[in-house]
Amino acid sequence: MQLAFLMALGSAGPIFCAEQWLRIESSHFELYTTAGEKKGREAVLYFEQVRSLFEKIAKPGEAARTPVRIIAFQSEKQYKPYRLTQAADAFYTTGPGRDYIVMKSIASEDYPVALHEYFHLIVQHSALRLPVWLNEGMAEIYSTAKPVGKKVQIGDILPGRLHEMQTNPWLDLDTLLSVKQGSPLYTEKDPAGMFYAESWALAHMLYLSNEYWQKFADFLALIRPDATQAATFRSVYGKSLAEVSSDLAQYLRGTRFNGAVFKVTLEKAAEEPDVRSATELETGLALAELLAITRKKDEAKAAYASLARENPKNAQVELAWARFAWMTADREETRLHLARAIELGTNDGKVYFEYAMLLHQSGGADAEMANLLRKAVELSPDLDEAHYNLGFYALTVNRFWEAIVNLQQVKKLKKEQAPSYFRALSFAYYKLGKPEEGKKNAESALKYSTEPNDVEQAKKLLEYGAQAAGRPLEPTPEGRPQLKRRDTPAAPAPPQ
Repeated sequence: MQLAFLMALGSAGPIFCAEQWLRIESSHFELYTTAGEKKGREAVLYFEQVRSLFEKIAKPGEAARTPVRIIAFQSEKQYKPYRLTQAADAFYTTGPGRDYIVMKSIASEDYPVALHEYFHLIVQHSALRLPVWLNEGMAEIYSTAKPVGKKVQIGDILPGRLHEMQTNPWLDLDTLLSVKQGSPLYTEKDPAGMFYAESWALAHMLYLSNEYWQKFADFLALIRPDATQAATFRSVYGKSLAEVSSDLAQYLRGTRFNGAVFKVTLEKAAEEPDVRSATELETGLALAELLAITRKKDEAKAAYASLARENPKNAQVELAWARFAWMTADREETRLHLARAIELGTNDGKVYFEYAMLLHQSGGADAEMANLLRKAVELSPDLDEAHYNLGFYALTVNRFWEAIVNLQQVKKLKKEQAPSYFRALSFAYYKLGKPEEGKKNAESALKYSTEPNDVEQAKKLLEYGAQAAGRPLEPTPEGRPQLKRRDTPAAPAPPQ
């Protein structure tokens, strides 16, 4: 089936350009570009400086720690197949496990749009919950970021936004503050012009003006995207929305505006990135994934088919194709490509785990699934879900010690898993003639049980433990833990 599928796509040609690509990697970015080493180094350093600046307002969380991949072309011809919209010369997008910044060229005029979108990425990965107007307004301010030696300056006036404010009717602040993601004021081109301009102007005044900036940190800590915003202005600044609006009108009539200069601290890897020529396979995989996450399904499929033809024994290609199949909800194709990656010798335990789960969901043999799970934990000993599922499988085939060993390897237990987890351990210990351990885990099962059935099963296990000491006793069938199933597979592991 897989061979036929590949042959059907055999006429598709490569979609990536033949120019020499460089791969420049720093602490937090991975840049692919054809624009040359000098411009590439400058771009990576620039984004590292801006990232350090962004951290002063929003600390990135775990999701932001995977290096952001920047793909920077050097011509409209190169960029056109990947363009997100006709108007976007740069954009930010996200896929499974990775964020992207895509630019038509590494030119200064293309930075503001990329920085605006990158600010949203930082906020998304942080604990901040900003109203739409403040999120967009701050993104506009930070889009002006420019290096000044070892520092970064922000706050330049945006002529287009200022002109909009000077020539068209404003939104009243009640309306501006109530705009949501789906509002026409945010999504439709004409009304959105004033929304963006006024959001920028208000954020600029709050963040940088002499009258407001000293309390901005307090405001940021309290503001929420709900109906309490007017009260937050009142509590922080002691002003009504009408008074804030009046201040804004006066602010924009001024002739001098503040900017801000921040000292940024960079890691050595940011200032001295690793630079090398990218292989054709690396570039092809990066561009194919970009097509996939920007919903260019046919082009992405052709790209993966081309890569598979040119690299028929490369597990990375099969894993990338599996991830694309998962993104398009094609479980059968996902399973086929995971199987092929395993056949080609991948050493990623997550791949064995995901393949095991897909087999299980499609009714595959439990014994085959268990062998895959054993390989998964052999390759990736810290893979909690694999240990968890292997422990439950071992119970179903009376391999009680194997069940205990695997269940005890689970480092992070989800709250909803706790009742069945401790019941499983209790059951295994009882079957091995260890009533004290069985009782201890039954008590833990009862402690974490909130659902009536979970409470009942934990109590039954405790009753068994209270009977003749040392005699292993079998719980009722309905108390016997069952193999855990998942409704949908997780994303296949990305190529390493």
